[in-house]
Amino acid sequence: MLGTISLVGNVNTVYPALIKQVLEQGNRVPSRVGHTFEIHPSLSYFTDVSKKYLSAFGRMVNLPFALAEVVWILSGDNKVDRPSFYNANIKDYSDDGKVFNAAYGERMAKAFNINQLEDVIFKLLKDRGTRQATIVYIDPLRDSALRQTKDRACNVSSLFLVRDGRLSLTQTVRSNDIIWGLPYNLIQFTTIQEVIASFLGLELGDYHHMANSLHLYEKHVEEARRISPFDIFKHFSPYKVELPTRVREGKDPRKLTQFFWEFAGHERAIRNGFVLSNDYIYDLKLPLYWEDMLKVFLSYYFWKNKQTANALAIARTIEGVFYPLLMKNYFQWRIRRLGSAKVIEFRESILQDISFRKKFVEATETNGVPHSSLLDLINWITEGEVVEE
Repeated sequence: MLGTISLVGNVNTVYPALIKQVLEQGNRVPSRVGHTFEIHPSLSYFTDVSKKYLSAFGRMVNLPFALAEVVWILSGDNKVDRPSFYNANIKDYSDDGKVFNAAYGERMAKAFNINQLEDVIFKLLKDRGTRQATIVYIDPLRDSALRQTKDRACNVSSLFLVRDGRLSLTQTVRSNDIIWGLPYNLIQFTTIQEVIASFLGLELGDYHHMANSLHLYEKHVEEARRISPFDIFKHFSPYKVELPTRVREGKDPRKLTQFFWEFAGHERAIRNGFVLSNDYIYDLKLPLYWEDMLKVFLSYYFWKNKQTANALAIARTIEGVFYPLLMKNYFQWRIRRLGSAKVIEFRESILQDISFRKKFVEATETNGVPHSSLLDLINWITEGEVVEE
């Protein structure tokens, strides 16, 4: 197909529609790793950038991994250890098992002997109307045909523009897997957009996602056909990615870089088992988005180490939308394989969680959704076949 333009509100509006378009209208195209169904090019508009977390039936985002990638990129890291803790399969794309050739954070912060994120902010501080605020991820040498590598950059550039006090982002992507790539790319790059907007005190504009090849691998067709809409943001409000006041004071982007390094250090401490309670997190006095992110990492640390009760206890202290997204992860990864009795117990524990019900009621009153839809939310969290022990 020649291409599509989708005018949308958030990821949970556009993603199922894009899946449908690729299934029905995509051209069958061979690739080096199997046949695909492709739309070339694909341009999608997201007009509600803060609602970035996919929650469709049939396609679950690995939340701890998605957030770890955000930390990994913002801190300028290229090492394998951080993302592979949350998704072991990703290390298969490293050439030496230690670093990635095309890590976006390293390309953004270090690869060209300039911190491009800082440069974007400096340019926008100097001239709000500039058209020069760009980040480039393609490295012609390291991504060349002459280099033997399993990891070449798929994202080409981030193009930032301020109009009417709103920061928009156009993301260009040479190759985009609609199952494994797109949901995570939306989280990564709209977070960068929100961080810059927060630092500069700007309103959020639109996000434009331009993929030269948006494709679905043939091996994922059956999975794609099971995807249907469900919008978690009808039940929970999105986060506002705010930065600590000390980071924004003085409008020095180098403070932002320092904050990301410090935050990555907190994630590392959790991942290595040096943090075992929320007290450490609370003492940092971070805005809610960053605080809840560290709670996700702490909960997942316990989960990965088979300490399910501790993992769930930490998860229940999460204030925002990360809580239902993480509980869905836990249900799909382990709970549903423990038999119907454990599944019933899990569903009842969520229904009786007073703090969860309070957060749900507050969000539904804000978004105008009937309180009776709590059951719809529970059904979404616990979708899928139960495996009897």
